[in-house]
Amino acid sequence: MCSDEIVNNTDSLQTLAFSVPLEHAQVIKSAVLSACKSLAEAKSRLNELDEGCGDGDTGTTLTQGCLAITEYINSEELSHLQKPAVFFSKISSVIELNMGGTSGALYGLFFSAAAAELVSDVSADSVVRAFGSGVAAIRKYGRSEAGDRTMLDALIPALEALKQPNKSLAELLADCTQAARRGADSTANMKAKAGRASYTPVERQTRVDPGAEAVANWLKAAVDCLLAVV
Repeated sequence: MCSDEIVNNTDSLQTLAFSVPLEHAQVIKSAVLSACKSLAEAKSRLNELDEGCGDGDTGTTLTQGCLAITEYINSEELSHLQKPAVFFSKISSVIELNMGGTSGALYGLFFSAAAAELVSDVSADSVVRAFGSGVAAIRKYGRSEAGDRTMLDALIPALEALKQPNKSLAELLADCTQAARRGADSTANMKAKAGRASYTPVERQTRVDPGAEAVANWLKAAVDCLLAVV
């Protein structure tokens, strides 16, 4: 049974997924909770950024998902979070049920694809592969690329930064967040080629894309937690 099939089979996933020590599960838990908290705190700014070229609800939509993820995590014993593939698969399901619109669909796909890479191994390399698979899923189903003024303008530079050779894990993580921030900021000068914004007048596309801004926000919050223990 391949990893994708295992992820889609709850019983097999629970049985076969790789487990990490409790202390590692705590780090992952803290990183996800920190990302959710940071996004929720950015709700108003994200809505404001979305008003010019969207429905003005990006922050609200993401916050709904983050609150649901937080509730799920806080309801589980830490020992139940020791299998990252199971954890991310569950997050994908929570997002699909509680985060509406395109954001919910794409983030659900991101975490589901990432989970498939963590079934048989959890290491620095497999985490980079998981991130890459998540980004690939968004590229495929979102039908967009870097330069289209979407969340990918932050995600793709972050992924490329993680793949740099001859750098420490701490350096890679720091570079990752900086690349995401630069990518998000660059969207202020882009013409939207995908998503709701692509149907709005170019003169209204003068601020940072809210989806890319959200990625830079949650990624930094998560990485800051990881850097504290690396």
